[in-house]
Amino acid sequence: MTFQRIVVPYEGGTLSEDALRIACHLAGEGAHLTAVYVVPIPKSLPIGAEEAQEETARETLAHAEAVGRELGVTVDTYVAKAPDVAQGVNETAATLKADAVVMSLRHKHAPAETMLLSHTASRILRHAPCCVVITYHREED
Repeated sequence: MTFQRIVVPYEGGTLSEDALRIACHLAGEGAHLTAVYVVPIPKSLPIGAEEAQEETARETLAHAEAVGRELGVTVDTYVAKAPDVAQGVNETAATLKADAVVMSLRHKHAPAETMLLSHTASRILRHAPCCVVITYHREED
C-alpha cells in the first residue's frame, strides 16, 4: 500500500522518527510527505514564548528533513499552531488533503492484545479527515 499525501506528527523523539521512517517507505513515487510540529497555543502566553516555541519547531523539523534525505525522500515541514496537538495534526491533514496520517505509539505494561491510546492519539483517530496508520511499540519491563 502506498500513499500520495502523508502527514506525520513530528516532535523529534524516537517514536516520531520511527513514524517518519515508516511514512517514507509507504510514500508512493512523487508522494508529498509533510512532517508537522504543532505549537500548542493557549489562551494566554508570556511575551516571546510563541517565538521560542516556533524556533524549537524549526530546529526539530530540520532533523525530519535530514531523515528524509537519508532515505531518499523529500520531507516538507510545517509548523501548525492550534489549541492542541490533535487539532493541529487533523487541520494540517485536511488542509493538505492528506490520504494518511502516520504515527507511532508506545505503551508500558499493556498486554500485547490491548492497545491503549493517549488522549491525543484517540482524538487524531476519531477526527482525522483521512486514513490513520499507527505503529505500536510495546515497552518491556
